[in-house]
Amino acid sequence: MSPLVAVLMPVFNGEMFIAEAINSILQQSYTHWELIILDDGSTDATPQIVQPFLTDNRVHYVRHTTNKGLAHIRNEAISYAKGGFLAWLDSDDIAHPQRLALQVEYLVQNPEIVLVGTWANYINPQKDFLLLTQPPTTPSTIHATLLFMNCFVQSSVMLRSEVMQQFRYDASFPPAEDYDLWVKIAQQYPTANLPMALVNVRRYEESTSQQRKAIARQHCSQIAAQQLKQIGIEASPEELSLHIDIPHFLVPLDIKNYQKIVNWLEKLSQAQSQTNYYDSKAFESLLQHLWLNTTLLALPLGWKGYQIALASRFCRWNWWQQIKWGVKFLIT
Repeated sequence: MSPLVAVLMPVFNGEMFIAEAINSILQQSYTHWELIILDDGSTDATPQIVQPFLTDNRVHYVRHTTNKGLAHIRNEAISYAKGGFLAWLDSDDIAHPQRLALQVEYLVQNPEIVLVGTWANYINPQKDFLLLTQPPTTPSTIHATLLFMNCFVQSSVMLRSEVMQQFRYDASFPPAEDYDLWVKIAQQYPTANLPMALVNVRRYEESTSQQRKAIARQHCSQIAAQQLKQIGIEASPEELSLHIDIPHFLVPLDIKNYQKIVNWLEKLSQAQSQTNYYDSKAFESLLQHLWLNTTLLALPLGWKGYQIALASRFCRWNWWQQIKWGVKFLIT
């Protein structure tokens, strides 16, 4: 018999898009699911919009009169689930009709994998396409990449319920509680992403307050710091700031900062070689990728930048490549 999938949908004031989100589950090719909608104290028309969908006995609606916060509501939703697999979908996102079927098939065929996400299309509120996000797909690369950033799209994730019972979202890490959770799971179990966009995720015009951005940055730094300890690094605040900015290209590139980036990547490489905490091939490949991308951006730094690049342990250029890169640095 096909496993039951519990689709968990937290919502707060979701009147604009929740009907579309629910319909995307009703239209799944995989039909053995239950949809649990947990309302975190909505004050808009969300309850009235959800009501007609309750004629389908697979759809369940739990409403709170007060707002508890997203982490609390996600954890509560887990407690209602009966399915062998748990799938998340936020109330303003859209699941591809094949999403559940493909993820169930993958988990059944790969019993060692406990969590599988997917790539995702980001859209604006009007459903115009913005960009395709393509997080890494293999367990070893995901484990390494999580040291730098979240590489799971929340609305794309499906997990084995027995594993989810061991973990919970930490309410002390908003809005990075999902990142914190994926790190904890990936440290103990293999995880994966399907290399196909099976969800559309809405992104909104920048409206996050500076205070909320600062809190998110602080919490991402804490999550990275905890992981760095696994390879024996007690990072300073300056190092943590540099670490979380490198993959997003947020470090202003001058000679001093370029040297700092190269030094930090080399420090990570050396620490990994001593601890073997990550898969060595995946970790070194990730550092090499970050070094190369940063070096491309450092081309305008000229001869001094070229000397830093050439001296790095990540430089794999043969003599002919060294000449070509030297010319690039000189003429850019």
